[in-house]
Amino acid sequence: MIGNAHLCRRISQELLEPHSIYIQPINFPTVPRGQERLRLTPGPFHTEQYISRLVEALIDVGKQSGWSWSKIAA
Repeated sequence: MIGNAHLCRRISQELLEPHSIYIQPINFPTVPRGQERLRLTPGPFHTEQYISRLVEALIDVGKQSGWSWSKIAA
């Protein structure tokens, strides 16, 4: 969950350009405003190493953008 359309798009773009990871941003009208999110679709060829790289990239982009999982979980 991101909770902001502009931030959702920005995080998706920042994951793509420097990290070469595509994650689809899901914004209104697919989800209600305020419930914007990233759609992750793991597959059988996503190794543990690839998932670890994704987590590191999400943490990096989150720090740069001011986005935090803990804000959403609270």
